Amino acid sequence: MASGDNPQRVLSLLTAHFAVPPAREAAIMEQAYALAEKARAGAAPPAAAEDPAAVDHGLAPEVLLARLMYGLVMVRREGKEAGRTLAESCRSLFFAEGLALVADGFDEAFLRRRLALHRRAVLVDAARKMVLAEELCLGLRAKYSYEDLWRVARAYLPA
Repeated sequence: MASGDNPQRVLSLLTAHFAVPPAREAAIMEQAYALAEKARAGAAPPAAAEDPAAVDHGLAPEVLLARLMYGLVMVRREGKEAGRTLAESCRSLFFAEGLALVADGFDEAFLRRRLALHRRAVLVDAARKMVLAEELCLGLRAKYSYEDLWRVARAYLPA
C-alpha cells in the first residue's frame, strides 16, 4: 500500500504462497472492486461480520485475500489517508498498525522494518504461550495441585 502497487500484481504475489490458490484471481479482484464500488456509492454501513475492512487471521483464505485487495484498491483510489479509515474497522492489531503507518506517510522500507519487528515480537510471545500450555498440560497429566499449576503459570506471565 505504501508504494501504490498494482492490486493485480500484489494478488499474484500473495496467491504464490499457496500450493493451490484458494480462488481464481479474477474472482477475488471482482469481489474487491465490487466492495470498493459499494463503499464509494455510500451504501449502508455493513454489519461487523461483513465489514470489508475487517481483516483478521480467522478468515477463510479467499475472503482474506478479497478483503486485503479491497483495502489496497481503496488506498490506491482514495489516497493513503483512506488507510486510517480502514484501520479503524480492522480486527487485526498488526494490520491496523500497518494501515495507520501508511496513512501517516511512512515509506515502504520503514514499514517493512517496523512490521517485521512487530511480527517477530508476536511470534516470540506466541511461542512463550505455547511453552506455558505445554508445561500446564504436563502438570495436569502429572496431577499437580492447583496451587502448583498456578505457580507454573505465574512464572510465564508478565510481571
